[in-house]
Amino acid sequence: MFQLKLEITKKDDGNKSFQHPDFSFDEEHIIVLLNQLCSEIENKGELIFKVAGCGLNNWHTDIQTDLCVILEQLPEFITEMQTTSKGVLDFYEQGQERTLEVVIESSFVRIFCKSYSVDWSPNPSEEIMSFSEWNDTIKTFIETFLNFTETFYPFFHFHDLFQTHFSGLIIYKKK
Repeated sequence: MFQLKLEITKKDDGNKSFQHPDFSFDEEHIIVLLNQLCSEIENKGELIFKVAGCGLNNWHTDIQTDLCVILEQLPEFITEMQTTSKGVLDFYEQGQERTLEVVIESSFVRIFCKSYSVDWSPNPSEEIMSFSEWNDTIKTFIETFLNFTETFYPFFHFHDLFQTHFSGLIIYKKK
């Protein structure tokens, strides 16, 4: 069964995980911000990124690389899904080297997994889930990430690059 989820391991004790008001990015680009954010989160072990499906119960995804790659693609993926009823998430980094093509077909969603690695082939290469289950999965994933960053990483969450990048998401809320 396909899974895409984030599990928060940090308890909300009122302390923010990253408080550097003088911190600046060398480059004004979202990938630089996401790389720094995901590196901080992974180094502190505060979040688990879990992907399962296509024959594997655990894709052994990490925060610093794999989550960062997906977060970079997420707004465009959501827009594609809303406008064309299909979208692709590319886990292109070494170690994963696979894509998920998601296609909405009325009341259900087909998820096609393709591998670009000689070390693994998806079996099955297609998973089917109800549209409502898919919608809940992606909505929960996005909400968990945005709520986590707002609570523990407000410096990143309220940065203009972050706000701009994630502003197109339906469930997005800006303070």
